[in-house]
Amino acid sequence: MSYSYQFRLKIIKLVPEQDYGIREVAKLHKISHALVIYWLKAFRERGLDGVKSSYTNLQTPKIVKPKMKKKDIEIPETTDFSPKAFKKLQ
Repeated sequence: MSYSYQFRLKIIKLVPEQDYGIREVAKLHKISHALVIYWLKAFRERGLDGVKSSYTNLQTPKIVKPKMKKKDIEIPETTDFSPKAFKKLQ
């Protein structure tokens, strides 16, 4: 279910301003307490922008540096597991 920005903002304000507990707010508005926690976390991490969209990604964005990109490597197939064979692979 998608909740409006105004509703999410109202819920977030109830916890600190009205001194309600998270579970109390959730029960009062018939929503999951986990959802209240999620919105509070989004608000703390990104302010009002964290509450604006109905989907908030709280994970750290993945930044891939050129050196970190996965390289295609060739792995030779072998059945010889002797020390000499391993030295040849290096």
